[in-house]
Parts: sequence; structure tokens; C-alpha cells
Amino acid sequence: MSKIKHNKLNVNVGPLGHFYLSTNDSTTGDDFIYGHINTNLTIDSNYEAEYKGHDIMPTADFFEYVGETKNTTGFVTEYTIPKYGANVKENVTLIAGLNVLTQNTTYTNNSDKEFDLSKVASTQVLGIGIGGSKYFESDRFVVHYCRSTWCCEGQWQKKSMADLDIFPGSGRIWEISKFRVGDNGSFSTQQYFPIMIIEDKEEGNAWFFESETPGSWYIELQACSGWLCPFLCVTVGGADEREGFRKCLKPGESYTTQNAIYGVVKGDFNDAIVELLKYKRMTSLKDFDTVPVCYNDFMNANWAVPSVDRILPLVDVAAEVGCEYFVIDAGWSENGEWVPYGSEVFGELGFEGVIDYIKNKGLIPGVWFEFETTNYKIAEKLGIEDYLLTRHGKLVSDHRPKVNMRSKKVREYLKERVKHVYDLGIRFIKNDHNNSEKMGSTYYGECPSEGVLQNVLATAEFIDDLQASFPGLVIENCCAGSGRATHGMLKHCYLQSYSDQENYKLAPSIMIGQSACIAPEKIGVWSSPYPLTCDMLPNVPQKEKVLPKSEIDKMKNGEQTAFNMVTSMMGLVYLAGKICHADKLNLELIKDGIKTYKGYRKDLQKLEPVFVLPMKHVTDKTYNAYGLKNPDNGDTILAVWNYEAGKFDLNLEKYGYTSAELIYPTKLKGVKWKFNGKKMSFNFAKDYSARLFMLKK
Repeated sequence: MSKIKHNKLNVNVGPLGHFYLSTNDSTTGDDFIYGHINTNLTIDSNYEAEYKGHDIMPTADFFEYVGETKNTTGFVTEYTIPKYGANVKENVTLIAGLNVLTQNTTYTNNSDKEFDLSKVASTQVLGIGIGGSKYFESDRFVVHYCRSTWCCEGQWQKKSMADLDIFPGSGRIWEISKFRVGDNGSFSTQQYFPIMIIEDKEEGNAWFFESETPGSWYIELQACSGWLCPFLCVTVGGADEREGFRKCLKPGESYTTQNAIYGVVKGDFNDAIVELLKYKRMTSLKDFDTVPVCYNDFMNANWAVPSVDRILPLVDVAAEVGCEYFVIDAGWSENGEWVPYGSEVFGELGFEGVIDYIKNKGLIPGVWFEFETTNYKIAEKLGIEDYLLTRHGKLVSDHRPKVNMRSKKVREYLKERVKHVYDLGIRFIKNDHNNSEKMGSTYYGECPSEGVLQNVLATAEFIDDLQASFPGLVIENCCAGSGRATHGMLKHCYLQSYSDQENYKLAPSIMIGQSACIAPEKIGVWSSPYPLTCDMLPNVPQKEKVLPKSEIDKMKNGEQTAFNMVTSMMGLVYLAGKICHADKLNLELIKDGIKTYKGYRKDLQKLEPVFVLPMKHVTDKTYNAYGLKNPDNGDTILAVWNYEAGKFDLNLEKYGYTSAELIYPTKLKGVKWKFNGKKMSFNFAKDYSARLFMLKK
């Protein structure tokens, strides 16, 4: 058995390419963790091949082991599949300093006949829990996965194996019980986020698995052989026929899956999330020098109907309270053309005059784009044959046609339009993506799933090119909120819109859940004091889009503003709403919130999430809490939200804090609290209040 040294995990490569993970130099004892890594493959819809890919020793009767090659970052394990003349290479990278491995798998056709890949995987991990209590004999395992829907993202589920309907029905080796999550199309996080955490309570370990792809994916948890099952297995998939995937490999051709990220830590869910966070920070584009404070005029404000009268008052207040960017969202141009509207929208000042006004107020201007969506007029002008995505000869999303991002013509046109606004001084682009290609595109003759993946990868490459070509340009990733928020996309962007949720009362649950998926400094969390919500729009004058006095009156005690600010201050502050209506008290609360945030944001890019409570669903109507810990000294910024007036306690004994200080808002009364070293006790006088504390070791 050969050993590959790794800063935190030792990888021992054994016979037939199996390898084993351990947290020390031993291969026995409490710290030994067994992991057999393999792929999960179906060729030409061969179920027998798929079954053997789940078997305990698939290499013995399906693959033939060729060998293992070490390199500077990991190793490659190689197999052949004689029946098809196929070659399989599992490309494993060990991430220095972390309990993290990444893997993709390359399949090559070495025969003289073509064959179809109808299911592929980036990795398959066998051996989880081997040697201890069986999964069905105790509550040994807890499985965490993240449900996502539009406006209610980040809804983590915590389940036992029985909850997931994984239980034995026989003692036969071919029995397989599965639980599967996944998404297809360009909305890769529309239903689930591609993470699964498995806590092994008996061993004190937490296994973590994530798909990095910005396209279709699946993660399967499997138990094989009924009550004889010796361990659990997890497959992190590229795609299979359920996601519209079927890849024809011609002689000499190869196909490589997107990365899977996986590993194991001593600890629990929180420890696993922090380990994944470290990897994501390590592999993202360079961070902000300083995480900024942004204002965006869409959410609960101008709702894509800008005008000089609506924009300028918001610019004035955004500058006054301490924002650094001001983003004009949708409505500044015709979608797909990206040529600014003239006096019909921007009056005598014109678009350039409004941009100059923003700059003269000391703010950096930004605008909204939707690179992948166009209109028929511009598509016909530039050549519809090459410009638009199709599936089986029909337009994809014909009501909002999608562009072919692999087309040189498309990219040149979009880059020229970005250059135009960049030359005006715009340094921020909110790139949106509001409808999915679902099963994908066959424009290049590929299967739909591969067509959509390649289009999204081309979008990511285009974003890289823009940021390299235009120094100082910041690009936000948005997808009807957070519909495409995998690491495969986010590593190319500076920030991610956390949700389209406009109801501030639901925001803490979403933000906390998203913080387990996305780095805190990348989560653009809407703060909308004085919200003009969608349901108000039919009852307000179209011309002014003013906020009704009855709504302004609700803000008088300041608690709604404080609640909004506290939530956004746990990520990247993304201010919105009709803040031009703010009275003196609420204006000061916004200012104080931004000032407080600027006091600690220099550390935001290293702060780590602390989930002091189990994840709470958006329907919860009690209270919530969440922290950001400085790993250098253990000091923690703690946010506490109350949904109904009353008392509650937070047990903080295991963290070892010695003091607590209220840091925001300091001007509001209505909350009594105390800290005794083991717990914090609260008594909130009003519904929907929030406070921010600094806890020190």
C-alpha cells in the first residue's frame, strides 16, 4: 500500500486502486476512516454496468485496474473496461492544508466503435461508516441537504436514514436503497443546492460532498445489500438520462466530468461547512480589497421602471448613509440591445447625465445586464442562425430567447456594449438570468444536458474575459435571485444575490441557510427599509411610485429598519427600498448600521459561520440567531432576530465566550438582555426586532 502525504488527511492507495482516508498516520484506531473511491458509470443504458458500479468491488468484475500515478497535487487511478474498449481515469487532487479532495473522471473511447455514456459521475465514495453500527440499527447517521425554491432559498433539511426512506428490505446483495437530490438546466440551484453533509454520530465525523458544476447534477446516497449493508455510499454525479444526458463517444474521443468536492472532518455539520468554505475561498477569483456597501434601485423601490425623479433622490440618500456603489437595475435599456434609453426615461439629463450625477455624489455607478437573454430584433440584425439557442430545431425559451454564448458574434456584441457603459464610468454589472433552459440545447448536436452546461461555461469564460479586459469591473451573479449559485459559477463572480425575497421577515432564514452554501462576503443580502413591495404597486400612482403614508407610519419606531440592517450586515450589505422617505430616526439607523458594518467588514473575507441554532425554516415564527467568528481569536459577531415579542435563551456554553456587547442598534430601546458566560437571555418588547452583538473570548 502506497501512502500520499497530505497536510490534514493521509491517503493510502491500496490494491485495485481503492484508497483510504485517515486523519493521522495510522491505518487503525479511532481516527481511521475508510473510503473507497470509484466512479459510477452506465454505458449504452447497461443496467448491469450501473449495478456493478455500486458493488463493493466493482473493479474486480467490471473494470480492470491499470495502475496509479502520483503527481504534484494528487494522483490518477486508471482502469480499462474491456467490453467497450474504454479507459477510465479518476483524477484526484488533494487540497493542501484542508480535509478536502476534488475529483473529476475522464472517460476515453479506445475502440473502433462509438458508444454512449448514459450516466457518469465525478466521484463515488464507498465505505462511509464501515466497522460500526449499521445504519438501520441506530440513529448513527444524520443527513443534511439544502432545499431551494424561488424566494425561499437556503432551506436546510436534517433527516435520519429512516426519514429518507433508506432501510433494508432483504439480505440480498443486489438490493439498493437510494436518496437523491439534483437539478437540471441552467438553474442549477433551483430546487436543491448541490451539497450533502452526513454526520456520523458514532465516530464523531462529518462527511461532506458538493458538486461544483454550473450545470445539471445529482448527489445520491445509497445503501446496498439490505441488512447485510456494511457501509453507506455517496455518488456525486455529472449527469445521467434523467437530466437529459447521453454523450456519444466516437473512437479516440474523451469526456471529463465537472469537479466533485468531498472530504471528512472530525466534528459536525458546522465544521464540515467551514471546511468547504475554506476551499471555496481558496479557489475563487481575487476578493475585494474591501467588501463594499451597495445600493440597488430594483427591490422594493423602482421595480425596473427608472426615471430621473425616481433615481436622483435615492442617489442622494445612498451617498448620505455611506453606500459606495449605486446600481440602476432593469429598465435602463431594451433587453438584449443594451443601448441606454434616452429622454423618454432619463429626461434632459439623459443616461450619461444620471451616471455623472451618481459619480459626482462620490458613488460608483452600476447597471443591470442579462447577458444570456436577447430579443428577436437584435438577433435578426446580427444573424439569428448563429445567435440563438435551439433544442431539436426549436428556439429555447422563445418568449425570452436565449443567446448562444459560444458564438464569437454574441460575445463580441456583448463586450462592445459593456465597453460602452464602462467608458461612461460604470464599474458594476449585476448580471441576471431569469429563465432556465431546463433540459438544455442541442444547437451543436450535443445532448441537451451537455448543451446547457457548455453554454453556462461559456458565460463564465465571458465573465472572466470582461473582468480581465476592464480593470475594476465588479460582476454580480444573479439568477432570479439565487437560482444558479454553484461554486462553478460563483468562483468567477464577486458576489451573489442571495434571493429575490422582498419580505424582510423571511430574510434571516434564507440568509443563514445560504451562508452554509456561499461565502459570507459573496452573499449580497437585500436590506429594504421603507419597502415598496410588489403587492402595493397596483395601488400607488404609476408616475411617482411613491410609498403610501400608511406604510411610512409603520417605520416610525425604527425596528423594521434595524431588522433589515442586521440581516444584511451578516453578508454583503445590499441596500434597497424607498430610503428617500426615511425620517431622522430611521436615516440614522441606516447610517449607524453601515458605519458599524464598515468597522468589521475588513475581516469579513476570513470570518466563519457559527450556527448557534439548528436551521430554521422560513415558516418559523419564534426567533433565530447566527454568528460570524474570527478564526484568529474566536470573537464572534452574533445576530439575533425575534419574530414575536417575548423571552428566550441562547445556550452558548460550548463556545467559551467571556463577554458580550450590543453593537447595533444602540439607539433603540425595547430589548432587555443579559449574558452570564454560558447563555444569553433576551426579552423583546416588540415583534420583529433584531440586534447585533460582539461576543469575545
